[in-house]
Amino acid sequence: MVSLASLLTFAVSALLLVPGISSTAVNVTRYHDMGNEAREILSRATPAPPHWVIYWDEFTGAITPPDVTIIKGFNVFALSFLLVEGAFDQAKEWTTLTDAQRATVKSQYAAAGIRLIVSVFGATDAPTSNGADPIATANTFAAFVLQYDLDGVDVDYEDFDAFNGGKAELSKLVIGKPATASDASNGFMSTSTLASCLQTAKAQGWSKSSSND
Repeated sequence: MVSLASLLTFAVSALLLVPGISSTAVNVTRYHDMGNEAREILSRATPAPPHWVIYWDEFTGAITPPDVTIIKGFNVFALSFLLVEGAFDQAKEWTTLTDAQRATVKSQYAAAGIRLIVSVFGATDAPTSNGADPIATANTFAAFVLQYDLDGVDVDYEDFDAFNGGKAELSKLVIGKPATASDASNGFMSTSTLASCLQTAKAQGWSKSSSND
């Protein structure tokens, strides 16, 4: 079975249509293992940066994403979360809308220049440690994107046991930063300090990218 470390060098390129980081090169051999739906996802063009990304991961009582006027200034809106075992939270709520309701939201977001994506994995999912098959997972995520008319996925891979155990590795550095101090629950970094950290990371060979989370 291919490891989830491979999923990060393969499925990220295949599925991350509106990435907060630059996608890596696709492994051609594993590309041929993908289903037709995953290949269709891969064939979509990635829009040019910068990507101003905002997550929807707070219960508001609303089923549909917020009006575009509320998130003005962002160009990527991520529903959370799609896990290996299925959709939860806002991603689940998106599936409960009718096709017409989803089409209305998508047209409004498209007119405002905002891509609507779903964030996968997250802090509660440990795909590598739990032995998830990367090809099956990529195909499942691709099918979800197509079925529910989304623009792609954000791969929020946080399987830290796999990292610590040497079973997963990344070639990109992604920093999620609260927009303001009031948005932070466990610490806040100023933009100047963040810029210094990014410069250090870039000097060590990491790609520089950040997102508001």
